[in-house]
Amino acid sequence: MFTLLTAVCLGAIVWRGPNNVENFFLRFVCGSALLSPILFAIALLGLATQTVFLILGIGIILASWPAWERPQFRLSPWLLVALPFFVYFGVNAMAPEVSPDGTNYHNALLARFDAAHRFLPFRESLYAALPQGAEILYLMAFSFGAHSAAALVHFGFLILIPLGFAAYGARLGHPQAGALAGILFAVTPVVAKTGVSAYVDVALATTLLGMLLVIEIYLASKDTRHLVFAALLAGFAYNIKMTGGAAIGILLLILLFYTQARWRNCLIASAVFVATIAPWLIKNAIVYGNPFAPFANSIFPNPYFTVDRMTGYAQALRHFNEVSWDQIPKTLLFDGFRLSGLLGPFYLILPLAYLAWRKPESRRLLLAASVFLAVYPLNTGARFLIPALPFFLLNLTHFPKILMAAGAVHLVLSWPSVIPYYANPYAWRIYEYPLQHALRHRPEADFLRAHMSDYDPGLLLQAQVPAGELVFTEPSIQRAYHLRDALVPYESAKGTRADFALAVPFSEAFAPTWRHRFQLSESVTDFTITQTATQEKSDDNWSITSMSPAGTATATHGNWDTAQAFDQNPATRWSSYQRMTPGMAITVHLEKPSAEIVVDMTHDQWSARLQLTANGKKYDPEVGDIDPPAQLRQQAILAVKAEGIRWLLIGQDGRLAKDIEAHQSEWPVTRTGHSNGFILYKLN
Repeated sequence: MFTLLTAVCLGAIVWRGPNNVENFFLRFVCGSALLSPILFAIALLGLATQTVFLILGIGIILASWPAWERPQFRLSPWLLVALPFFVYFGVNAMAPEVSPDGTNYHNALLARFDAAHRFLPFRESLYAALPQGAEILYLMAFSFGAHSAAALVHFGFLILIPLGFAAYGARLGHPQAGALAGILFAVTPVVAKTGVSAYVDVALATTLLGMLLVIEIYLASKDTRHLVFAALLAGFAYNIKMTGGAAIGILLLILLFYTQARWRNCLIASAVFVATIAPWLIKNAIVYGNPFAPFANSIFPNPYFTVDRMTGYAQALRHFNEVSWDQIPKTLLFDGFRLSGLLGPFYLILPLAYLAWRKPESRRLLLAASVFLAVYPLNTGARFLIPALPFFLLNLTHFPKILMAAGAVHLVLSWPSVIPYYANPYAWRIYEYPLQHALRHRPEADFLRAHMSDYDPGLLLQAQVPAGELVFTEPSIQRAYHLRDALVPYESAKGTRADFALAVPFSEAFAPTWRHRFQLSESVTDFTITQTATQEKSDDNWSITSMSPAGTATATHGNWDTAQAFDQNPATRWSSYQRMTPGMAITVHLEKPSAEIVVDMTHDQWSARLQLTANGKKYDPEVGDIDPPAQLRQQAILAVKAEGIRWLLIGQDGRLAKDIEAHQSEWPVTRTGHSNGFILYKLN
């Protein structure tokens, strides 16, 4: 809890006032928002060591001493109701971290930053490009307590957010109902499970609640300092999660409709917001050439993330596990499995929050709730509703009897052992009380093996792969409990290229058997090939596996990979990396003049139509099929080696593993290990 204490004390230095519930909560959120960029700078300078963090924390704690006065608040009796839940949840937070995203990237990045004592420019993972405003707080804790420490910091946000509810409820005239609403939020199954994991969603919700509370204070005080803090928290919300950037929209709308010097206030808020998020934007601009990486690649083209992969990734999030919109309410309230999280039937009363619209402060809450409800379709997983819930719940405090009656049922239904009686038994939730493992009275490895089938494959990488050598993994495995560099197909352009190359030998659609031959009326050295198919025909990308004679090229799309059209490797290709449209073009300069141009393509782009232009003349190709090239398996390994890959860790039931076993003499790889359904190969 050293990190949490440091954040609260830093907040005490800058946020002055009586030592009451409201100010304590705001000291925590404002202190977290300020500590995050300090730790960013420390990691940027390569000083992220336990010693530096210890000196920083002790210095802040000592400097805050004069700001602390005698406490002027009494804790709500509702907190006694919450105590059994928080004890139960706390044990889970202390247990070894096994959450999917926590072990796949949150803690995986922290483990590598901690080992290097600085940021590392990971260009092979889209998750490394996301802003890490909360994770950088976890890094301080990670240096002392490793993986579970990150989850405990997030748990700190979970147990402190009820204080924010109580403070906000007091401003609404319902302090006890506010405290109850905060507890009902915290015990909600998906909120609780998220809050005890090394995730960031509860930290985001806490920050947003703090921002709106500061806005209310500003509207009453007209003190510009409070406006600055509100904008700081809006920026911190973006730094925690990109969707949190919607907070600045809420802030600006409130300033426009509820303040006098509206344009001045909006200018101040915008400037503070931009300054707060600038470090992460600048970092991404330097590392990836795209300040908003891993998204917006069509606006900021770069060689690290492709438009098609990120479009597909975003599309998958919008249709989480293929749950249709008419199924979402029932799945959220009574299932908890298909959308990876359970709300519970209590939230059937949520629409009552709109009945409080007549009061200005309630309209502001509804504005915030509606904005983040509108963001939810970007990812229909249950966790993405968490930021909107506090604002709905606070408006329900205007109906204390209904809230209390429904809340009593919610408390019972949210107890971990009760949930299976009405929800899917496989819902993503807290379901055990691992006290012995939390206290480390039992080996951590036993717990990890029992909860993570990919724990041992990670240890296999750690044992056999030299540091610095890249491993292609399909499917993805945990990356928190080993320090080897794993390349996952969908996370980067490099992963996409490697995935394609390895699939060419056993995928007919990927073999370059579709030949386009252009016969010209004269020999040329310079020409342009244009894709002319209309957009309505297909969602396929346009790609060229090989082109002859030899030359160089530039392209309107996917310009970084044009050399792969001339490398004479049938397992590589140049691709537009986005949906083909009329006018896409590749301009070629040949080493020697030629009157015949041969272009070989794959049949996974059946609607593509090509036209060559040279010296003002247009030519259509002769199109036909050819036999697949020989030695595709050897060529595939050459292609992935060109990407810097030296190892393959693949599922034994996948098509690649089966093809390797069936054609061992054709694949230049050596099997070196096997663990829990994964096979490790070294490239020869």
